[in-house]
Amino acid sequence: MSTIPTNTFGAEPAWDVALLFPYQGEWSVGDYLSLTDGTNQLVEFADGKVEVLEMPTTAHQRILIFLFKLLSQFVENGDLGEVMIAALRVRLGTRKFREPDIVFVRRENQAYVQERFWTGADLVVEIVSEDAESRERDYVTKRAEYAAAGIPEYWIVDP
Repeated sequence: MSTIPTNTFGAEPAWDVALLFPYQGEWSVGDYLSLTDGTNQLVEFADGKVEVLEMPTTAHQRILIFLFKLLSQFVENGDLGEVMIAALRVRLGTRKFREPDIVFVRRENQAYVQERFWTGADLVVEIVSEDAESRERDYVTKRAEYAAAGIPEYWIVDP
């Protein structure tokens, strides 16, 4: 049984604000896109539910920047396509969006590149966070989702 979260002063979340949004399982793509446009919070969307992700650590960001620099230099030198860094939404299906840490699309697949989100990728990279929920999501859930979406390569980076 879950408990109502409170802060150190015993205050509950701002339920009035929460009620402005759909219930879990009833979110539409438009609801999700409206929530995530212009926010710094990492939020993914799967089957009508929003998933608020852990904020990255300094170590996570260092790994991300290191890999991004290497990959983007390689891609740029070979004029191979485009590399982007989180937070960039990638649509995996009609009711599924993920925000991989790094996304690559080959030049011949530039049609995937849209302004608000990409509709596919040739490579996605996830740097695994320490918590059990993130590990399960990156190793099991996202692996299956990326494969089902036809993304040919998925790198899991586990510090």
